[in-house]
Amino acid sequence: MPNRQEPETGTDVDADHRPVDVERLGQLVDDGVVPWPGDLSDVEAAQLTAHIRRRRRSSLIRLIARLIAADILRERTEDLPHEKKPI
Repeated sequence: MPNRQEPETGTDVDADHRPVDVERLGQLVDDGVVPWPGDLSDVEAAQLTAHIRRRRRSSLIRLIARLIAADILRERTEDLPHEKKPI
């Protein structure tokens, strides 16, 4: 079950406005599944923007790490003496 915070009792909450699951919405927006929602408050939009930035930064770091690892592995295999197969 998603981790959602319920509004405190006694606070003013718009009846048509439900709390935004920033993680799920950020994933959907970042993956291009849904467009950027236009009905977010300034705070929600800032949270969503920050979440998408963290996701993209993390994905970029993982990509760079994989590329570096592949490059290191390729260099190691090139340095090994290759066995010649008998004809």
